[in-house]
Parts: sequence; structure tokens; C-alpha cells
Amino acid sequence: HATAGFGGGIVALNGSASISGTTVSALRMSASGQDISLHYPKGLRSRLDAELTLGGRPGALELSGIVKAQRGLYNLDVALEDSLLATAVTPQPSPVLRSIGLDLRVEIVNPVLVRNSLAQLEADGYLTIRGDLETPAPIGRLEIRPGGKLLLQQRAFVVESGRLIYDGT
Repeated sequence: HATAGFGGGIVALNGSASISGTTVSALRMSASGQDISLHYPKGLRSRLDAELTLGGRPGALELSGIVKAQRGLYNLDVALEDSLLATAVTPQPSPVLRSIGLDLRVEIVNPVLVRNSLAQLEADGYLTIRGDLETPAPIGRLEIRPGGKLLLQQRAFVVESGRLIYDGT
């Protein structure tokens, strides 16, 4: 058992492993975090609570649990600039990442604020993330709350509704 400060919050770690001869035959680790500040991906600043478990046997592990986004601010100017200037990188296959399955749920408890010079939006919703660490597959939806503002071609628009649907691809 270990407890530490991380991102301004507290993280508690627990774990155990079964050993057969000189080989780990089974593993179970858990992490519980409260009020953690995270700046990822670029442009997103959030405060999270999480209950995660990594378990199974080597070569067939699963990361499961729930992450609750208590607060979030997504600066689209930073995210767009980074994506426009980024160099294309060809991902290399990773047997290690492929061997860790995902069963995660991400819930937005309070709306995430989305801001830049062209948009002022609030979004809430949930995602279930399946697949594996090499090819995660998000499933779920994010709802854009009514009343948000968009500026397109120097005209202001008020959002009545909006939805982003993720189908795992």
C-alpha cells in the first residue's frame, strides 16, 4: 500500500502478484485518486477522480474502472495550433500495449468548458473505452449544452443542440 500526492490531489496504490517459480502468474493493482489535476491532451485542463484496476496475467492484462471529470477547460486555440503544427508520426506496433485490454468509463460530472476565439461551449456526457492500449475504442456521446456561442464568418450563432457520438472506431 502506498499513498502520494499527485497533480494536487491524493493517489492511493495497492497491489499483489502471484508468483509461480520465477514467473509472475497473476497480477492485481489498484489506484484510487481524488482531485487530481491533469493537463492532457494538449489544451485540456481537468480535475479528476478515478478508481482504476490493472489485473490479469502477463500478456493478458485488463485496465478497468471509472474516471470522473469533476471540472474541465478545453482551450481549442492551443489544441488546434498543436495539431496543425504536429509532424505525422507512424505508430509502431506494440505487443505490450496490445496485451492490455481496456474497460474504462469516463463520466463528465460537471460540464467541460470549451473556449477559443470562435467558440464558447459547454459539453457533458460519458465515454466507455474498450479495445486495448494500442487501439482504444471510445463508445458513447458528448452533448453540447444549449446556449453556447459560435462565431463563423464574422456572424455569431447560438447553439440549440449538438452531439458527438463515438461508435468505437
